[in-house]
Amino acid sequence: MGNTRLYRHSYTGTKNLIERYINSALDTIQTFLDTAKTQQDGLDLRYLLEQVLLARQSFGRSALLLSGGGTFGMNHIGVVKCLWENNLLPRVITGASAGSIVGAVLCTKKDSEMDSLLADFCYGDLEVFTKSGVDDSVLQQAARFLKTGALFDVGNLTRVMHNLMGDMTFLEAYNRTRRILNICVSSASVFELPRLLNYITAPNVIIWSAV
Repeated sequence: MGNTRLYRHSYTGTKNLIERYINSALDTIQTFLDTAKTQQDGLDLRYLLEQVLLARQSFGRSALLLSGGGTFGMNHIGVVKCLWENNLLPRVITGASAGSIVGAVLCTKKDSEMDSLLADFCYGDLEVFTKSGVDDSVLQQAARFLKTGALFDVGNLTRVMHNLMGDMTFLEAYNRTRRILNICVSSASVFELPRLLNYITAPNVIIWSAV
């Protein structure tokens, strides 16, 4: 489904091959469920459950992907609020840059905390680039860029994220909420692929440090 050749021929319209594949996978899963309901002789229900779990593992499930975009990424809060209110928020949430900020907060809060979180999130401390009352001069930003490669003080982002979630790791967040947080991190070397951090690949990594 991610093959670029599928999209070079036409940039619009439905890809029939992908649609046929998805429908076939869904029909197969539904057949397993219908078979389990009838409880036919000779069929082990545990075997049927294992097959459904394997199908989910290979076919995948719905996920929410939150992109970057600086302060524009805060629009993700409205999208998440709409999905949550309609009981459509997926368990798998992936974020990059600004999207990782929103995704990280979501995946560290229990269901009972979601309503108050989404109501107050926009009005909390989100000064991840600069801090009120502290203005960096152009020379300070230039010096920081030459020294660290960043224009803004990363300490602001660290402060905001630490206040929101503390020192919670990926595994601790998963055990607490059962939501699966994925954060895509660019590699330092141009010869390495980006890394995907989650409770399986980086269970003991503190979430705010990944953000």
